[in-house]
Amino acid sequence: MTIQDQMKAQLEALPLPRREVQVYGRQIVITCQSEQAARKWGGVLAKFATVRGYTKTLEPNKEQHGTRLIERHEEHRVFARI
Repeated sequence: MTIQDQMKAQLEALPLPRREVQVYGRQIVITCQSEQAARKWGGVLAKFATVRGYTKTLEPNKEQHGTRLIERHEEHRVFARI
């Protein structure tokens, strides 16, 4: 298991809301549904990494059984570097 895998496992074990945790080399990206959750993650990451920024994107919804209720949804991301 690589250091990145270990870090990802430790971050996923935290009881904070998230959609996805990604660790690439020294870069950490946390994807959340709300800005408040992204800010909470930023506070945690700031304890051991440099928070590089926050972004908000509109992502297309995935089709479920051929129907779409909402065209797009917001996702918030936190970027940090160790």
